[in-house]
Amino acid sequence: MATRMSVTVTPTAIVVAFTALISFIVAFAMSSMLAHLIVALALSLLAASIALAVFSVRSLTVTRTVPSTAFDGNALRMEFEVRNDGRTSRRLVEVTCGYYASHVVNGRLSTLAAEIPAGGSAVLSATIEDARRGEYVFQPPTVMSGDPFGLVIVARTADELEEPTVRVTVFPLTFPIDRMSILSEMSWSFTGVEPTNRPGLGGEILGTREYRWGDSVRAIHWPLSARMGELIVKEFERSASTEVSIFVDLDSKAAWGTGRDQTLEYSVRIAASAADYACRRGNSVRLVAYGSQWIVVPPGKGMHHQQMLMHYLAAFQSTGQTPFNYVIGQMAPRLREGSSAVIVFPNEHLHLDLFGPALEALWARRIRLTAILLNVESFLEGAAAGSPPDFSAAAYLSGRGATVYMVSRGDDLGRCLSVPV
Repeated sequence: MATRMSVTVTPTAIVVAFTALISFIVAFAMSSMLAHLIVALALSLLAASIALAVFSVRSLTVTRTVPSTAFDGNALRMEFEVRNDGRTSRRLVEVTCGYYASHVVNGRLSTLAAEIPAGGSAVLSATIEDARRGEYVFQPPTVMSGDPFGLVIVARTADELEEPTVRVTVFPLTFPIDRMSILSEMSWSFTGVEPTNRPGLGGEILGTREYRWGDSVRAIHWPLSARMGELIVKEFERSASTEVSIFVDLDSKAAWGTGRDQTLEYSVRIAASAADYACRRGNSVRLVAYGSQWIVVPPGKGMHHQQMLMHYLAAFQSTGQTPFNYVIGQMAPRLREGSSAVIVFPNEHLHLDLFGPALEALWARRIRLTAILLNVESFLEGAAAGSPPDFSAAAYLSGRGATVYMVSRGDDLGRCLSVPV
């Protein structure tokens, strides 16, 4: 396989080269045999060191093992197996692997083997402690070894065909949700709708009653009306959708706080946990956001779909310039009537003059709304955990029939989502 090699000289090698240069000048000026001998010895030593180091590295091969996924906050462990195909043992062999992520520009993993016997191998490991949500990209590994005299270090980077670039997705860490107010309590549904014991149109007949003004003529039970001498109508079960749409605000103006104590990180964790909860209950789950472009994951069911949602959520960044109310308003007509919507956003962004029409578009389609508001005051720099939230937005939403949860920095999220405001 084609590989890339680089040679790095040590300070000792620089001293040897400088000695050879001085000796060469003396030999040229004074025709000294001793100076000529020193030059020859120094240059021979440098050449031999480079040759031995290159030979040493050529006999070393490295393979690595890394998990394809991890969770936020976990340790990300990479294992290297270094094999020595040479006839002599190799000492002080270093293996490095560069990487980058959304929050790391030039990361580097490094590990050292004290000795690898001839024809043998050594298993080494390096760990990224406390991995952050997002995608990590690991470059092909590099193995480094020096010559016996400590003059040069030769690095050999594996070719892409030998050890290709590896991508590792770090998922947001979910938390258990005991109960969330989404419409369906059904554990399985194939069509995305389910019958409820409430009157409506379509489905099985619940019973009959007397005609009321506004009832559809098609609902009249004509044989029974003839026997009773008055108009009787049929009541049907109403079909309620098991579809759940989860909205996440990716507007850059909606990001407060730093690190993991940022509103976006809380939003992603909540959305991931809500998606996991809904998928486990058999709901059909859609994910909606707008960063640099529309991110719409169509409704789907099951654990495979849940894993796809996690991949999208892992990559979410607050890079958008589109107001959240626009995102909701544009998607509202596309949601199934009678379904559920979970919106996660900072309470600071609920401007009623802007959000009003978007929310009305949801309510006009009988969509059951669950709003999870992030208490922005608690995420501001210097704010103490437990800062009292502004309940004006929550009061407005609750007054319109929405189920509202309020989350502050440092809260137990599972507990917060078990008790509505």
